[in-house]
Amino acid sequence: MNKSKLISLLSFIGIGLVVAMFFIWQSMPTTDQIPQPDTTSLSQSPPNKPQNIKVDTKIFFPNQLEPTEFSAVTRADSTALQLLKDLATKNELELSIKEYDFGSLVEKIGSFAQDERKAWIFYTNGAVSSVGAADYQLNDGDIIEWKYESIW
Repeated sequence: MNKSKLISLLSFIGIGLVVAMFFIWQSMPTTDQIPQPDTTSLSQSPPNKPQNIKVDTKIFFPNQLEPTEFSAVTRADSTALQLLKDLATKNELELSIKEYDFGSLVEKIGSFAQDERKAWIFYTNGAVSSVGAADYQLNDGDIIEWKYESIW
């Protein structure tokens, strides 16, 4: 192959590469064609859980035929124990809580204190709670009950 044919062949390949690169470049999307995340909807979208929730609380005092009932709107990140503290403060209800290694124990609500036979038992939605009140994360529509019951 002579030198002029080699130069012609290399020039033809070079021009072909330039043309191919031009078409590839033209087919690439520009920055205004690339979908951008909608940042306005991120800041305005409601959280998965509402900011405030409604919770009903019933306290079953042994000297009353019917429970004392409270309906409260509280923060969605509140616990059952925090709600009880808030209700006690708002309604001038005596409340005594003792901290232990295993968690918090409600010892007294009103004039009824825990003793060797009775204690305040915490219920969520009709069943004895499987976690302590300090660990129970409230949900909208929960019914929280505190019952002064025999433990023997």
